[in-house]
Amino acid sequence: GSIVVGAEGTFTVILNPAQANGELLDVVAIDASGASSLPVQVSAPDITAPVAPSELLINGDGTVVTGRAEAGSTVRVLAADGTTVLGTVVVGATGSFSITLDPPQVNGEQLQVTATDVAGNASTAGNVTAPDIDGGDTTPPEAPTNLVIGLAGGQLNGRGEAGASVEVRDAQGNVLANGTVNPDGTFQLTLDPPVNDGSSLQVVLTDAAGNESEPGTVNTPDLQAPAQPTELALVDGVTFSGRGEPGATVQVRDAAGTVIGTGLVNEDGTFSLTLFPAQANGEALEV
Repeated sequence: GSIVVGAEGTFTVILNPAQANGELLDVVAIDASGASSLPVQVSAPDITAPVAPSELLINGDGTVVTGRAEAGSTVRVLAADGTTVLGTVVVGATGSFSITLDPPQVNGEQLQVTATDVAGNASTAGNVTAPDIDGGDTTPPEAPTNLVIGLAGGQLNGRGEAGASVEVRDAQGNVLANGTVNPDGTFQLTLDPPVNDGSSLQVVLTDAAGNESEPGTVNTPDLQAPAQPTELALVDGVTFSGRGEPGATVQVRDAAGTVIGTGLVNEDGTFSLTLFPAQANGEALEV
């Protein structure tokens, strides 16, 4: 906002948009010649509540709640009665938090989780359900989330129930890597050898009671060239067929390097395409 100062030396400036979340503002005065004063800083009021905590998870023995909330805010976990505080923590700069519950919640309780900023503004409550261990824990973890493949297929990151074991499987069900979810709900696994063929991996969590989650799915980067096409055949110099990597693009070039036919490999690994012009004089072709 800006305004011309009145003859009495006072001013009122309307801000658009309003500043209501503790922002630090610079105020300068500019005279008729265009010369500017040094800035004076003023803090806007903080009357904006944090968003509700998210990505809430509770571990299998009901002792730890993890999630994400506004950095610097204080997160509280409330019992099913909505008033008893079971645990509290100040959120670090990353936005992740981990709270130890006292006492543990092991009877399927519906817990409330709130975030309060330094100005005292409280968020709406997020909810998380405690495990029912007293009746036998038969509740599987939620499927892992935020799955990302990095380092050219050599590393898998994600989020899940704190303390759960993590298992990575390929499309054939072979186990490629395993580990444990950290107390803050994150995990990082090394894939050795790296998986970078564009395939889909399944990630499964298993809690302390042996309950297995639904699989989370993540696609690996495709950094490998397809194998050479095989079973090549040319009928009447026109119809060219063979086998290759499903989904790959097939190009046929003549001796001069000109593309004379193109197509896609079918899901069953076969392809058939038409050459133009026809090649029926013993020409050497590249595929």
